[in-house]
Amino acid sequence: MHCLFLTISCNCLIFKYKILNCIKNYHRAQYVSSYLILLKIAFLLPKDILDNAKVKKVALFARIQILFPEGINIMRYFYINPEQLAASCPMIAGEEAAHMRLVLRLKSGDIIALADGAGFHYKAQILQITAEGVALKILEKYLAESESPVRISIAQALLKDRKMEDLIRPLSELGIHRWIPFVAHRSVPRPEAKRTERAARWEKIAREAVKQCRRGRILQIDPVVSFDQALELGKSCDLRIVFWENASEKLYPEKLNCGKAIRSVFAMLGPEGGFTEDEIRKAKTSGCLSVSLGPRILRAETATLAASSILQHLFGDLG
Repeated sequence: MHCLFLTISCNCLIFKYKILNCIKNYHRAQYVSSYLILLKIAFLLPKDILDNAKVKKVALFARIQILFPEGINIMRYFYINPEQLAASCPMIAGEEAAHMRLVLRLKSGDIIALADGAGFHYKAQILQITAEGVALKILEKYLAESESPVRISIAQALLKDRKMEDLIRPLSELGIHRWIPFVAHRSVPRPEAKRTERAARWEKIAREAVKQCRRGRILQIDPVVSFDQALELGKSCDLRIVFWENASEKLYPEKLNCGKAIRSVFAMLGPEGGFTEDEIRKAKTSGCLSVSLGPRILRAETATLAASSILQHLFGDLG
């Protein structure tokens, strides 16, 4: 160790390269205590290396190590099919297992967290990692506490290109309960032959989002329906809204006068060209309130995220 610190004092290019390479890959470590030696080394490095953002990040983790000298195990979250949990030895297979084995380089004995997408989280230990999958032992099961108290259903008119799938992840993060894609009069894309492939892609994104935002449930994604069918699906909700850029009213909770606690909300948002007046008339006849998101015209995907955030803030647990 003394030889190491003497070597550090020399402005050696080879040593610089090794240290920077070590810092570059520090995120693979699992315990904060393993970062401490990097901080000690950083104190003796030249200024051009000390200015490196990754070194500063190491310093932050080392401060945490002072508070938790035993080290902190940073558990990673993974999705597991609920059907696997009934087995005596649950397994994660496929792309998820390959990611754990080849990218994260997890090993037997590591502790991880699981989400089943049905409202529960699990603490598990890796028993074995093979090319076929990752064998697990469930250590603890507990109810996920990250779900919103209000069930918000977003009925989204089909958008162009990849805008639809780009909405799935942020909607999951915002705690939206249900996503209902529908065909509006001005929707450019129409249901095509590859709808099964598209639905599988959407479901995969929703599962990945569960891991990132630590939700207890996967965003429920309905099959693509018509405008009238979407209205029918929202009839059971306590509050029904259609967001329209030409509406004169804004969403004020004190003016709703629902007469009961709002536990479910249904909101419709249009395509790039907006809703037609006939569609707005149908929505109002069905019992939807027509409200505006403000004086500015928003892109369709921006409007969806803005509306979801407002509803979660007013009736759910955001903010």
